[in-house]
Order: sequence, then C-alpha cells, then structure tokens
Amino acid sequence: MSAPTGVTMRTFLFDRCLLMQATSFVLPGDTLHHRRPAASLLIADRAPFATSLEGGAPQRYQSLLLAPNVARGFIEANDSDFSLFDVGVDTPWFERIAAALPPTGARELDAQELAAVRPLLQLSFSTKLNCRDARALCEQLLGALKPQAVTAPARIHDERLRRVLDSIAANPLDQLSLPQLARVAGVSVSRLRSLFHDELGCAPTHYLRWITAWKAIGNWQPGLRLTGLIHAAGFHDLAHGNHVLNELFGVSPSRIANTRGASLQNCGG
Repeated sequence: MSAPTGVTMRTFLFDRCLLMQATSFVLPGDTLHHRRPAASLLIADRAPFATSLEGGAPQRYQSLLLAPNVARGFIEANDSDFSLFDVGVDTPWFERIAAALPPTGARELDAQELAAVRPLLQLSFSTKLNCRDARALCEQLLGALKPQAVTAPARIHDERLRRVLDSIAANPLDQLSLPQLARVAGVSVSRLRSLFHDELGCAPTHYLRWITAWKAIGNWQPGLRLTGLIHAAGFHDLAHGNHVLNELFGVSPSRIANTRGASLQNCGG
C-alpha cells in the first residue's frame, strides 16, 4: 500500500488532539518523553511496531492503548501503515476514550477491536484526508473501542483546578509560576501539586510544558514561522521550545511542517 497521499507523514491537529499517520515512522531511542497528560492509541495495520514502555525492554505490538502519563520510549514502525491518535486529558475527546482505557499503563486491542479498526485505517491510507475526514476517522476509531470494567476518570471535577487550567490557557509560559497558580486556586503550592496529580495524573510542570507546546503548534498555519510561535507561547528560548515540541510530536517541528516530506493540517478547535 502506498504512503498516504504521497507524503511520508501527515498530521492533523484539532481540539488539543492529534492524528498522525505514516507508512513508516521512527522515533529515535534517545528522544525522551516526559509523562504527557494525554491518552494515545497506536495501531500498525501491516507490520507490527516496536516500542518500550516505562523503561522496559522493547516489545512489538500491532496496537496499544496508553493511559495518560505512561512513559513511552522509542517507536520503530517500518512499512507498518502506522497511525497515532493522541488525546489530551482536558478535552471532550478524552471523555469518550476514557471508558476504554486501562486504569493505568497500557493494553493491546483485542481481536474484535482490531477487526473493526483495520478496515477504517486501510481506507484512510488510500485516501486524501481533509480535516473533516480526520475527525470522522477518529470518531470511528473511538467507537470501535470496548469499555473496560474499571475506567480512568473522564472529567476534571475540582473547580480550583479548573480555574488554574483557565489561567494557564490564557497566559504564555513565561508569565506563569507555581506560586501564582496556587494563588489562583487559593491553595498552597504543595496542595496544587496534589490537585494536578489527583485530577490529571501529572505534575503541574508537565502540564505546563504540554499545553504551551499546543499553544505554539496550534497557531501554526502555512507561511508562518514556528520560531515566532514558539516565542509567543512563552518558551524562554528556541531550543527549549523545539525540545518540547519534539516530545509532543516525536519529530522535530521543522520536519512536521516540511511540506516536501510531511503534511500538517491545523483543523482548529
């Protein structure tokens, strides 16, 4: 099967989620991933992909569904028709995927789930997708996942944390600090850390890095330079922003925006 729409990789951004598809995809072993507040669905339609979880030995998979904040190492998917759907924990999409997640860690899709999703992916790899198609594909993928007996929490219940997340969304990274955010919540810094851990499963600093990366890439449009967006999002220097964006996407920002080798569509939301 040929590469999707004649490019080596295509990525769609929407609602603080991303869908990436590539015939072959390699994330080097020296690329470190912090514990991201996002769930991930990884599927290879053809040859299995290899990865390591939580620093363990590499293993090969046809599919993986990862709960938020699972440490994921390298990925090697050669001639796999590989798809990755990444879902932020504070999005409406997460409320839908949460029921299918393991309480912690990861699970492989069962035979029935794989039988449902693989025809969808095979069709998508032979089709030139637009933003509407990409959203529809993600809807179909989520619809094929089975609810688990014990599920991850799907909503942020604490209003204090919600106020903090709204403040983070409204301000660049270099204008935010943990003491300031603790004042927004009306709690101590240590209690703020506990709120993040209890509701999002991650440290405040991890969430700040993740959301700031989304602020940068979420404003990208053809013709805009990522350098300006990285600075506007509040990263203190270009190297820092590039590193965090690399953690989010698994490739350098310059490659993901390079129309000769990759396709990036910002679908808004």
